[in-house]
Amino acid sequence: MIMNRDHASLPAHPISRRRVLAATAAAVTGGAAVATGLPTVAWAADDLVIDLREYGAKGDGVTDDTAVFNRALDAIEEAGGGTIVIPAGRYPVGNAERPRLRDNLKIVGQDATLLKAGPNGALFVALSRGRTGYGSGVRNVRISGLRFLGSYPNNRLVCPFALHHASNVLIEDCVFEQVQGSRHCVDLNGCEDIVIRNCRWLGYNNNEGAAYLGAECIQVDYSYNGALSYNDSAGSHDGLMSRRITVQDCEFRPITVNGVEYPCPNPFGSHGLKEGARFSDLRFVGNLVVDPIQGPSLDDSTDTGMARGAVHLPASSRVLIADNRFVQTKGRMIRAVSFGAGAVAITEESDPNASPPIKKVLDEPLGCNDITIRDNRFEGFVSPDDDTPIQQVIFLRGLPNGGEIRDVRISGNTFVGLDLADHPSTPAIEARHTTGLTITGNTLERASKIAIIDPSCSDVIIEATKATKITGSGPAVDVAAERYRIEGNTLTAGSPKPGCAIELGDGTPGRVVRNRLTGFTEPIRHPDPLPRGVTVRGNHLG
Repeated sequence: MIMNRDHASLPAHPISRRRVLAATAAAVTGGAAVATGLPTVAWAADDLVIDLREYGAKGDGVTDDTAVFNRALDAIEEAGGGTIVIPAGRYPVGNAERPRLRDNLKIVGQDATLLKAGPNGALFVALSRGRTGYGSGVRNVRISGLRFLGSYPNNRLVCPFALHHASNVLIEDCVFEQVQGSRHCVDLNGCEDIVIRNCRWLGYNNNEGAAYLGAECIQVDYSYNGALSYNDSAGSHDGLMSRRITVQDCEFRPITVNGVEYPCPNPFGSHGLKEGARFSDLRFVGNLVVDPIQGPSLDDSTDTGMARGAVHLPASSRVLIADNRFVQTKGRMIRAVSFGAGAVAITEESDPNASPPIKKVLDEPLGCNDITIRDNRFEGFVSPDDDTPIQQVIFLRGLPNGGEIRDVRISGNTFVGLDLADHPSTPAIEARHTTGLTITGNTLERASKIAIIDPSCSDVIIEATKATKITGSGPAVDVAAERYRIEGNTLTAGSPKPGCAIELGDGTPGRVVRNRLTGFTEPIRHPDPLPRGVTVRGNHLG
């Protein structure tokens, strides 16, 4: 019997509360406040604890344990919350009736591997079942210590979590191996207060062609019929945008299976737009991204290419990307981080329960605002050949008439190895239709294109940036914005001797002051005569 504190009995066998706490002590340390600034994530009290093997699961890698898992979840729901412990073993789960997460639930894996039983697709689901609103799908869930395993050679693919209207969910210390195909690993549709931390994501198998090169591993999405990897009931969709999502201290890596190397997934992003709405309060912090798939955007006009890049977050607000390391060792071309505006979106009047929803070309495109990109390291993003379009490591692509990218801070980042012999240098930063852009305190080595700022931009500051071993014809800094200041930067040439350090367009007013430019054929290039309102003085030209 399993006993809750009221001594009511349920069918199964007991496991001691002390045993579960000992097994998860490292994960529990620190309490519900995951880290400073992160949402508080609640989890279940240990009133009821179920050992899945003692409850009837085989864990032999062959027997479908979905029904046992669902009985355990029913018991947790009846008790008002509790813990499911999954001991060591291999458990095929997620056949016809997917395990549905319940409120106040903790799932603890102890060297347990979950396999996909039945067809490819969702494994765990959170469903509103006719209800609406944040948390109507599930509340207060903590999942830790699980390994999700697919098989690329056998085309066994998994979406481990399809979450609709989930609130207060923590997924930590899990491994996701050979699970992502051309769709997603985690669907977040109309969710809030989600934290994914200390997880490893291994491999991406694009099995549906070029249109899916931008597929997100962790997808930030909205509540619309057809958007989730597993259909919810009629009447469950309300158009809510996901918010307060954190991905922290995770690793995204490639994997080699039977001699075939699969790239790492595109870690975090979104691609759906809703008129008048944005995804908000998104954090991607302390993660490692190694060798994502090649995915250059061939067309960045209007509504194309906004969902390209390892991390891509169009139509988003209040975003922090910090303390990450992005590494490209395979000579593939992809943006590391991109923010874009979109001009085609679901209309405000479209019924969220209708499929497909009604879309239109917006009179005022949806841009982004309040973005911080700081203290990241970007290594080796170079074009492999002359036929692959050069992309930007960080790309800000707004659109006019309301789709501008606003209030962006790019600071303390390190860019290394963006130059490749006999190929154009990869730009570290490029901005279009961006206003309120501050680039400060960044460091570049073997990277010759620091920033390209389009004439459509305004209110731009580039300061205290240090770049060494600059080569090529230049310019290293190309600014044509309205209202700009380029101050206190140190740019040092490499070999062969480069051309231009800073080039100015016709934008005004502007100030280029107190920069140290060493070893350039043409340190500062500007219109002649200098546009009225532009000041160039106090620069050290060595």
